[in-house]
Amino acid sequence: MEVVTINRHVKILASIHIIMGGGLLLVAVAQLASVFFAGPEHTHTMPFLLGLFSWLAIGLFIPSLAGGIGLLRKKRWARVLIIFLSMGFLFAVPGGTPLGAYGLWALVKRETEPVLAPRAALLSRIDQTRRGSLLAMLSGGRLLTGERRRFSPRTLWGSNGD
Repeated sequence: MEVVTINRHVKILASIHIIMGGGLLLVAVAQLASVFFAGPEHTHTMPFLLGLFSWLAIGLFIPSLAGGIGLLRKKRWARVLIIFLSMGFLFAVPGGTPLGAYGLWALVKRETEPVLAPRAALLSRIDQTRRGSLLAMLSGGRLLTGERRRFSPRTLWGSNGD
């Protein structure tokens, strides 16, 4: 599948999670406020609703909102968070099941990985200059200490197959 299409699916999924997470969080706060201001006859339901909405907010609404924002900003951690939330949504019949299936379908594909923020493999010129300077300094330090072993970037960064 094309990167443009995957990018569109990631944006749609992020928007759904932002709207759902933020909207449900607002509904929960409004429900608590209405019970709080309803009067003394409804105060016995306050501890139950506060506990229920607190657990839902911590476990579902806030992670969904944060994951949606993270997906829009193309963060890798957001992909993992939304995958876990999507697995949970699969069991929320009837509305959560399609959302969970769509989330898993869009984020588990190999084509989705390059859409999110690239890894450190694509370094800027500044980072390459810093690495070169560090390599030169460490090479000079080894020469001063009398160590004659060949020095290369592989020995510096530990990618020599150990």
